[in-house]
Amino acid sequence: MSSVKPVKLGKAIEAATNLMIGSRNGLVQKLNVQYRSVPPPGRSVLASKTGAVVDIEQVADVVRAVDYKTVYLAVSLRYLRNRDREIVRAFKKGNPFANQARLTQNILLHTDVYFTLAFSSLEIASWILHLVYGTKLRPRDVSFYNVATVLNKSHPTGTPFGQFVNDYKTGWLLEFNRYRHFVTHYGTLQTRGGFRWTQARGMKPKRLLIPDDPTVYPPEYTKQLELVDYCMESFKRLLAELAQVYDAALLLV
Repeated sequence: MSSVKPVKLGKAIEAATNLMIGSRNGLVQKLNVQYRSVPPPGRSVLASKTGAVVDIEQVADVVRAVDYKTVYLAVSLRYLRNRDREIVRAFKKGNPFANQARLTQNILLHTDVYFTLAFSSLEIASWILHLVYGTKLRPRDVSFYNVATVLNKSHPTGTPFGQFVNDYKTGWLLEFNRYRHFVTHYGTLQTRGGFRWTQARGMKPKRLLIPDDPTVYPPEYTKQLELVDYCMESFKRLLAELAQVYDAALLLV
Protein backbone atom coordinates (compact mmCIF):
# COMPACT_ATOMS: atom_id res chain seq x y z
CA MET A 1 0.00 0.00 0.00
CA SER A 2 1.70 3.18 -1.15
CA SER A 3 1.33 6.49 0.64
CA VAL A 4 -1.03 9.24 -0.51
CA LYS A 5 -0.06 12.84 -1.24
CA PRO A 6 -1.26 15.94 0.66
CA VAL A 7 -4.20 17.81 -0.79
CA LYS A 8 -3.48 21.37 -1.97
CA LEU A 9 -6.49 23.31 -0.73
CA GLY A 10 -4.91 25.85 1.58
CA LYS A 11 -2.87 25.57 4.76
CA ALA A 12 -5.69 24.41 7.05
CA ILE A 13 -6.71 21.56 4.74
CA GLU A 14 -3.07 20.67 4.10
CA ALA A 15 -2.41 20.42 7.85
CA ALA A 16 -5.48 18.23 8.39
CA THR A 17 -4.48 16.07 5.41
CA ASN A 18 -0.95 15.62 6.69
CA LEU A 19 -2.31 14.55 10.07
CA MET A 20 -4.61 12.01 8.43
CA ILE A 21 -1.85 10.72 6.14
CA GLY A 22 0.51 10.33 9.12
CA SER A 23 -2.06 8.21 10.94
CA ARG A 24 -2.88 6.27 7.79
CA ASN A 25 0.77 5.56 7.02
CA GLY A 26 1.45 4.51 10.60
CA LEU A 27 -1.18 1.79 10.32
CA VAL A 28 -0.06 0.78 6.82
CA GLN A 29 3.59 0.49 7.84
CA LYS A 30 2.71 -1.71 10.79
CA LEU A 31 0.60 -3.98 8.58
CA ASN A 32 3.34 -4.11 5.94
CA VAL A 33 5.89 -5.25 8.54
CA GLN A 34 3.52 -7.97 9.71
CA TYR A 35 2.76 -9.03 6.16
CA ARG A 36 6.42 -9.35 5.17
CA SER A 37 7.46 -11.14 8.35
CA VAL A 38 5.18 -14.12 7.88
CA PRO A 39 5.77 -16.60 5.04
CA PRO A 40 2.86 -17.63 2.82
CA PRO A 41 0.19 -18.92 3.04
CA GLY A 42 -0.39 -17.33 6.46
CA ARG A 43 1.21 -13.99 5.70
CA SER A 44 -2.08 -12.15 5.19
CA VAL A 45 -3.46 -13.10 8.62
CA LEU A 46 -2.97 -10.97 11.72
CA ALA A 47 -4.21 -11.63 15.23
CA SER A 48 -5.15 -8.27 16.76
CA LYS A 49 -4.90 -7.53 20.48
CA THR A 50 -8.60 -8.32 20.87
CA GLY A 51 -7.97 -11.79 19.47
CA ALA A 52 -9.72 -10.99 16.20
CA VAL A 53 -8.25 -12.70 13.13
CA VAL A 54 -7.61 -9.91 10.64
CA ASP A 55 -7.13 -10.35 6.90
CA ILE A 56 -4.41 -7.79 6.13
CA GLU A 57 -5.22 -7.77 2.43
CA GLN A 58 -8.86 -6.98 3.18
CA VAL A 59 -7.80 -4.07 5.39
CA ALA A 60 -5.51 -2.90 2.58
CA ASP A 61 -8.45 -2.92 0.16
CA VAL A 62 -10.45 -0.72 2.55
CA VAL A 63 -7.55 1.72 2.99
CA ARG A 64 -7.18 2.03 -0.78
CA ALA A 65 -10.92 2.70 -1.11
CA VAL A 66 -10.69 5.50 1.46
CA ASP A 67 -7.65 6.88 -0.39
CA TYR A 68 -9.56 7.04 -3.65
CA LYS A 69 -12.57 8.71 -2.06
CA THR A 70 -10.54 11.40 -0.30
CA VAL A 71 -8.60 12.15 -3.50
CA TYR A 72 -11.78 12.71 -5.52
CA LEU A 73 -13.34 14.63 -2.66
CA ALA A 74 -10.44 17.04 -2.96
CA VAL A 75 -10.81 17.21 -6.76
CA SER A 76 -14.47 18.20 -6.47
CA LEU A 77 -13.83 20.63 -3.64
CA ARG A 78 -11.03 22.26 -5.63
CA TYR A 79 -13.38 22.64 -8.60
CA LEU A 80 -16.09 24.24 -6.45
CA ARG A 81 -13.61 26.62 -4.81
CA ASN A 82 -12.14 27.69 -8.17
CA ARG A 83 -15.57 28.28 -9.75
CA ASP A 84 -16.67 30.21 -6.68
CA ARG A 85 -13.66 32.51 -7.05
CA GLU A 86 -14.36 32.99 -10.76
CA ILE A 87 -17.93 33.99 -9.99
CA VAL A 88 -16.77 36.49 -7.38
CA ARG A 89 -14.24 38.02 -9.80
CA ALA A 90 -16.83 38.24 -12.58
CA PHE A 91 -19.35 40.07 -10.43
CA LYS A 92 -16.69 42.39 -9.03
CA LYS A 93 -15.94 43.46 -12.60
CA GLY A 94 -19.64 43.90 -13.29
CA ASN A 95 -19.61 41.23 -15.99
CA PRO A 96 -22.24 38.51 -16.34
CA PHE A 97 -20.72 35.09 -15.90
CA ALA A 98 -20.52 33.29 -19.23
CA ASN A 99 -21.87 29.83 -19.96
CA GLN A 100 -24.00 29.62 -16.81
CA ALA A 101 -25.95 26.56 -17.96
CA ARG A 102 -22.80 24.48 -18.34
CA LEU A 103 -21.37 25.89 -15.13
CA THR A 104 -24.56 25.00 -13.27
CA GLN A 105 -24.35 21.38 -14.39
CA ASN A 106 -20.73 21.04 -13.30
CA ILE A 107 -21.32 22.69 -9.94
CA LEU A 108 -24.20 20.35 -9.23
CA LEU A 109 -22.09 17.37 -10.31
CA HIS A 110 -19.19 18.23 -8.01
CA THR A 111 -21.55 19.09 -5.17
CA ASP A 112 -23.07 15.61 -5.53
CA VAL A 113 -19.60 14.04 -5.62
CA TYR A 114 -18.45 15.91 -2.54
CA PHE A 115 -21.39 15.14 -0.27
CA THR A 116 -21.72 11.54 -1.45
CA LEU A 117 -18.04 10.57 -1.21
CA ALA A 118 -17.45 12.38 2.08
CA PHE A 119 -20.08 10.35 3.89
CA SER A 120 -19.13 7.19 2.02
CA SER A 121 -15.48 7.51 3.07
CA LEU A 122 -16.46 7.26 6.74
CA GLU A 123 -18.80 4.36 6.08
CA ILE A 124 -16.02 2.50 4.27
CA ALA A 125 -13.39 3.42 6.90
CA SER A 126 -15.56 1.87 9.60
CA TRP A 127 -14.68 -1.52 8.08
CA ILE A 128 -11.11 -1.03 9.30
CA LEU A 129 -12.34 -0.81 12.89
CA HIS A 130 -14.81 -3.63 12.34
CA LEU A 131 -12.05 -5.94 11.10
CA VAL A 132 -9.35 -5.02 13.61
CA TYR A 133 -11.60 -4.96 16.67
CA GLY A 134 -13.75 -7.90 15.60
CA THR A 135 -17.16 -6.29 16.25
CA LYS A 136 -19.07 -9.42 15.15
CA LEU A 137 -21.52 -7.24 13.25
CA ARG A 138 -23.03 -8.80 10.16
CA PRO A 139 -21.52 -7.34 6.96
CA ARG A 140 -24.80 -5.64 6.03
CA ASP A 141 -24.87 -3.96 9.44
CA VAL A 142 -21.36 -2.49 9.28
CA SER A 143 -21.61 1.30 9.24
CA PHE A 144 -19.77 4.16 10.88
CA TYR A 145 -22.49 4.68 13.47
CA ASN A 146 -23.07 0.98 14.22
CA VAL A 147 -19.36 0.20 14.59
CA ALA A 148 -18.78 3.25 16.79
CA THR A 149 -21.78 2.35 18.97
CA VAL A 150 -20.63 -1.23 19.49
CA LEU A 151 -17.03 -0.25 20.21
CA ASN A 152 -18.03 2.56 22.56
CA LYS A 153 -19.68 -0.06 24.77
CA SER A 154 -16.69 -2.41 24.77
CA HIS A 155 -13.92 0.24 24.69
CA PRO A 156 -15.41 3.34 26.37
CA THR A 157 -12.17 4.94 27.59
CA GLY A 158 -9.09 6.14 25.73
CA THR A 159 -10.79 5.79 22.35
CA PRO A 160 -12.68 8.18 20.02
CA PHE A 161 -15.77 5.98 19.71
CA GLY A 162 -17.94 8.02 22.07
CA GLN A 163 -17.07 11.13 20.11
CA PHE A 164 -17.94 9.36 16.86
CA VAL A 165 -21.39 8.47 18.23
CA ASN A 166 -21.99 12.04 19.44
CA ASP A 167 -20.81 13.51 16.12
CA TYR A 168 -23.28 11.29 14.30
CA LYS A 169 -26.26 11.80 16.61
CA THR A 170 -25.97 15.47 17.58
CA GLY A 171 -22.78 16.95 16.07
CA TRP A 172 -21.36 17.94 12.72
CA LEU A 173 -22.12 14.60 11.07
CA LEU A 174 -25.82 14.97 11.84
CA GLU A 175 -25.91 18.32 10.03
CA PHE A 176 -23.70 17.03 7.23
CA ASN A 177 -25.90 13.99 6.70
CA ARG A 178 -28.93 16.25 6.42
CA TYR A 179 -27.21 18.30 3.72
CA ARG A 180 -26.18 15.10 1.97
CA HIS A 181 -29.80 13.96 2.04
CA PHE A 182 -30.89 17.31 0.62
CA VAL A 183 -28.34 17.19 -2.19
CA THR A 184 -29.25 13.58 -3.00
CA HIS A 185 -33.01 13.99 -3.02
CA TYR A 186 -33.64 17.65 -3.88
CA GLY A 187 -30.43 19.42 -4.84
CA THR A 188 -30.31 18.43 -8.50
CA LEU A 189 -34.01 18.74 -9.28
CA GLN A 190 -33.65 22.42 -10.03
CA THR A 191 -30.86 24.93 -9.88
CA ARG A 192 -32.20 26.85 -6.92
CA GLY A 193 -32.76 23.60 -5.05
CA GLY A 194 -29.05 22.82 -5.01
CA PHE A 195 -27.53 26.26 -4.62
CA ARG A 196 -28.37 29.83 -5.39
CA TRP A 197 -26.65 32.83 -6.89
CA THR A 198 -27.38 35.31 -4.12
CA GLN A 199 -26.08 38.72 -3.22
CA ALA A 200 -24.59 38.43 0.25
CA ARG A 201 -25.56 41.27 2.57
CA GLY A 202 -23.11 44.14 2.37
CA MET A 203 -21.11 42.46 -0.41
CA LYS A 204 -21.03 42.99 -4.13
CA PRO A 205 -19.67 39.58 -5.16
CA LYS A 206 -22.15 36.72 -5.42
CA ARG A 207 -21.42 33.34 -3.91
CA LEU A 208 -22.72 29.76 -4.07
CA LEU A 209 -25.04 29.24 -1.09
CA ILE A 210 -26.52 26.23 0.65
CA PRO A 211 -29.93 26.24 2.37
CA ASP A 212 -30.36 27.60 5.90
CA ASP A 213 -31.93 24.31 6.96
CA PRO A 214 -31.57 21.29 4.65
CA THR A 215 -34.67 19.66 6.18
CA VAL A 216 -36.92 22.49 4.93
CA TYR A 217 -38.26 22.45 1.39
CA PRO A 218 -38.51 24.67 -0.56
CA PRO A 219 -35.15 25.86 0.73
CA GLU A 220 -34.48 29.26 2.26
CA TYR A 221 -31.19 31.16 2.01
CA THR A 222 -31.55 34.03 4.49
CA LYS A 223 -28.47 33.03 6.54
CA GLN A 224 -26.15 33.37 3.53
CA LEU A 225 -24.37 30.06 4.21
CA GLU A 226 -21.66 29.64 1.59
CA LEU A 227 -21.29 26.24 -0.06
CA VAL A 228 -17.50 26.28 -0.44
CA ASP A 229 -16.85 27.50 3.10
CA TYR A 230 -19.10 24.78 4.49
CA CYS A 231 -17.41 22.08 2.39
CA MET A 232 -13.92 23.25 3.38
CA GLU A 233 -14.79 23.13 7.08
CA SER A 234 -16.52 19.76 6.85
CA PHE A 235 -13.57 18.34 4.89
CA LYS A 236 -11.20 19.34 7.71
CA ARG A 237 -13.47 17.56 10.20
CA LEU A 238 -13.71 14.51 7.98
CA LEU A 239 -9.94 14.26 7.69
CA ALA A 240 -9.60 14.54 11.48
CA GLU A 241 -12.19 11.78 11.92
CA LEU A 242 -10.35 9.50 9.49
CA ALA A 243 -7.08 10.13 11.35
CA GLN A 244 -8.76 8.96 14.54
CA VAL A 245 -10.04 5.83 12.81
CA TYR A 246 -6.51 4.93 11.73
CA ASP A 247 -5.08 5.73 15.18
CA ALA A 248 -7.70 3.59 16.90
CA ALA A 249 -6.91 0.67 14.58
CA LEU A 250 -3.17 1.07 15.14
CA LEU A 251 -3.69 0.56 18.89
CA LEU A 252 -4.61 -3.07 18.27
CA VAL A 253 -2.15 -4.25 15.59
